Amino acid sequence: MDLVPQNSEPGPNPVKVNFTVAFPGYEIKDTPDEVEVRAESIDTAFPQRSRQPIMKFQLEDGTDVDLTAPGKTFTIRGGWFNRDLSYMVIVRMPFSYLQTIAASNSLRIEALGFILDMESEDIQSLRRYVKTVQNGVRLSPLE
Repeated sequence: MDLVPQNSEPGPNPVKVNFTVAFPGYEIKDTPDEVEVRAESIDTAFPQRSRQPIMKFQLEDGTDVDLTAPGKTFTIRGGWFNRDLSYMVIVRMPFSYLQTIAASNSLRIEALGFILDMESEDIQSLRRYVKTVQNGVRLSPLE
């Protein structure tokens, strides 16, 4: 699931956030153990600004879910290693974190050095995603 949170400053939205639940085969019968979260810079947005390997969610009650804090494991890809403008931070987190994040009525995201706000429609989409997969899911194979 891809979402593009709103930039907190004037200008284009600089980051796409993706949530992916992966499992072998076509079915997972229970709540997934974890979810992969990716924050990816949108190449054309603020090309002059340095990207930072940061991904943090701030919930409405002020709780921070800092996925790139010291001691946390995450992957970075993109322009840090070559000259392209695309940057990405990838984190695997417990699915329960996603349930907590989706339950918040407001979300602020700090990703790649940008402060972003999740609009209510995006929060609703995230909640539907969690509801869809939290009790297992079965995919139909393509024919």
